Amino acid sequence: MDLRQIKTERNIQQAFIQLLAQSDFEKITVADIGQAAQISRSTFYDHYADKYELLDKMIAHYTDYLFEISQHRVDALLARDRQAFEQSIVEIADQLLAQRETLSVLMTTDVAGLSLSQNWKQALQTHWHQIIQEQGLTSQTPESYVSETCTDLVVNFAKWTLENGKNQATITQLRKLLGSMFDQLINE
Repeated sequence: MDLRQIKTERNIQQAFIQLLAQSDFEKITVADIGQAAQISRSTFYDHYADKYELLDKMIAHYTDYLFEISQHRVDALLARDRQAFEQSIVEIADQLLAQRETLSVLMTTDVAGLSLSQNWKQALQTHWHQIIQEQGLTSQTPESYVSETCTDLVVNFAKWTLENGKNQATITQLRKLLGSMFDQLINE
């Protein structure tokens, strides 16, 4: 893809996010997106089949982004390095806030099964299951309960941070809650 195409896609995506922040997905037309991105309808269709494909690709991209920024933080948790783990949560908050507008809009958009929040939850739950199995962290607590609880903690932290900004108390609380869960698993 050449630079012109990359810029056009970026403009389309930025325009789309601005429109989603102001209006419901169903009310947004390809013509609206084109006008906001200052492109023709045919240029839009050169990049996307329709607005659903645009949303789908953006959700896939940001699901990967969110998963990537959260998955590598588990090493410090498993090593019981609380300081490094807390610092990694600070980094997650910073990365979330760097994409605040886009993530806030996409986290609240749920259209025809296209949901960033649900996609990220699913990816995180699968990752927690893998960690529990790879680390042999079997316990009396069902694995699905642990993975769903850890996922919900991380996703709720992300949503709260996007809405309210970075807060040291919430960072410390997340570290304590996840640390406590994994301490219990490791010690059982």
